[in-house]
Amino acid sequence: MNTVFIRKGKCKRCYNCVRNCPVKAIRVKDGQAEIIEERCVSCGFCIPLCAQKAVEVRDDTALVEQMLLDGSTLVAAVSSTFPGAFSHIKPLQFPTALRNLGFKYVTETSFAVQMVARAYAFYIKRNPEMAPIIASPCPVITTLVEKYFPSLIKSLIPIVSPTVAMGRIIRQKYGPDVKVIFVGPCVAKKSEIQDVHCRDVDVCLTYPEIQKMLDRKGIRLSDIPETEFDGPFASLGRSYPLIGGYWKKTAISAGLPETETIATGGKKNSLELLRSLDRRELSAPFVDLLFCEECVNGPMMPTETSTFERIKLIREFASFIANPEYAQRDILAYRKVDLGRSFEAKPIKIEVPTEEAIRRVLSELGMHTSADERDCGACGYDTCREKAIAVLQGLAEKEMCLPFLMDQLYDSYRTLIQLEKMASIGQMAASIVHQINNPIHGVLTYIRLLLKNLKEGRFDPSFFEQRLVIIEDELNKCCNITRALLETSRPSEPALRDVDINRLLSQVLEFLSHEARLSNVHFDKRFDSSLATIKADPDLLHQVFNNLALNAIQAMPDGGCLTVSTFMNNEGQRIGITFADTGCGIPPENMKKLFTPFFTTKGKGKGVGLGLAVCQHIVKNLGGQIDVESEPGKGSKFTVWLKSQKSE
Repeated sequence: MNTVFIRKGKCKRCYNCVRNCPVKAIRVKDGQAEIIEERCVSCGFCIPLCAQKAVEVRDDTALVEQMLLDGSTLVAAVSSTFPGAFSHIKPLQFPTALRNLGFKYVTETSFAVQMVARAYAFYIKRNPEMAPIIASPCPVITTLVEKYFPSLIKSLIPIVSPTVAMGRIIRQKYGPDVKVIFVGPCVAKKSEIQDVHCRDVDVCLTYPEIQKMLDRKGIRLSDIPETEFDGPFASLGRSYPLIGGYWKKTAISAGLPETETIATGGKKNSLELLRSLDRRELSAPFVDLLFCEECVNGPMMPTETSTFERIKLIREFASFIANPEYAQRDILAYRKVDLGRSFEAKPIKIEVPTEEAIRRVLSELGMHTSADERDCGACGYDTCREKAIAVLQGLAEKEMCLPFLMDQLYDSYRTLIQLEKMASIGQMAASIVHQINNPIHGVLTYIRLLLKNLKEGRFDPSFFEQRLVIIEDELNKCCNITRALLETSRPSEPALRDVDINRLLSQVLEFLSHEARLSNVHFDKRFDSSLATIKADPDLLHQVFNNLALNAIQAMPDGGCLTVSTFMNNEGQRIGITFADTGCGIPPENMKKLFTPFFTTKGKGKGVGLGLAVCQHIVKNLGGQIDVESEPGKGSKFTVWLKSQKSE
């Protein structure tokens, strides 16, 4: 299993991990983020950033617990950052806690820091012409160099990290068969010990994993006594997790001027410095890099205390030298332990797509020119161009682009409105046919009558004029019906203009009058004549009023009364339009689902369940809302609230 992985199904597509991954080792596939192991440097930056807790670290507690059950001798090598991780206890209570978990011996990795520092000093003195020299205690830095800056491989000092060095020292002191368990805040250590040169440590446990084991055994840290660490004993090496600490002093002691050493940390600074060295834009004989901006900020450090409080606690513990009379003796005793290793270039091959392909993807995202590129970063990439390249490399999906999705959503919204319009038209088709059919039959009757008179030679101008006027009136009725139908069905962009609510409602009710007569429903209009006009799209409002009135008519299959009222609220800020029917009412269990797209209680072919959802969307876009009151068996009242021009 990968050191860091993303739990499938938990990713909610916030792309925070993509945004903050220093090497873009996270791809999105089918809407789910996943880590590309060969590209990952195991920095763990993505872990605390995931609000969904979808990014996880491999849990090795079961492996250690099995070692204890098997009777293995376990030796802990503890990072000197532990006082900052367990700030609620005294430092020397921690080794006691580990012994209570079953560890036979508990040592400090900071002793190995001193040994590695000595090896650094000897190496720098033996290689005075080598530049730049990159201190390599941080596995993220060494992995970055191996994978992404292979030209700097020879700048890495070929010496193991303090963690691995401590593993070798422990095996010399306690025997080759012991199990060495590193304890610290670093995720990358779990990956480091899988390297063929670093197998001297068996398992790396993070502080949360240690806390999990303590909880399982019911061990309360505050209740245990203080005990010393086992040897070999540490000295000033406890300051190594701090930037500009032990490694810079080592370089200076080896003869390098302080002005020729650089000590820095953090993702941004580390990457910028490595790029500068790779391009030979910077000359720096010695570089001390910690990717986590000091190990006290490692991804698995508890965050209950501030960074500065953690640094303070570590410095206080570093100033205390356990068994100082033995510290120098132990350095001499283990000076011959082999701390060498080699590094291997493992360059990641990244294919760069053609400019034509990049422009094609950008165009598919609606960015036809550079002016269309928003560079909003919502997708996790700094620029739209980087995102397009990631799509072509199989790391990203076009759907990660928020503006692209918003455009698609808007298009879908317009389509839904159009679908709802067409559904309403389908429901009214029979009524419209009746409304047009009656005047057409009248027209045909009069035309036949006039033709008969002409054939019989009877021509009375007055008689003909009267019938032609009637024909014109009947045809005008048909034209009005078809014009209203076209206005309702045509797709159009919202066009705000002054709208007389009372007049618009009268048009809607006139349009539905035949449908109402067929259902034996009569209208009761109670309009406030003093209403001012409002700014709105009359076509969209027509759609809202038409839908609410038609729903009310259909809720009264046995006849009834639809009362349509307009009024101004007491503050004069909003106009209310109510549609109150005397129909069947709405069951309580359906009230919360009324505005859910595709929810309908109508029979097959009588509606697709989009009407109220679209109505609500239109009204909300106008700054209004729709309220519903209903009592089963007595009827329902829908109230549309719209802003008056006085409120603007």
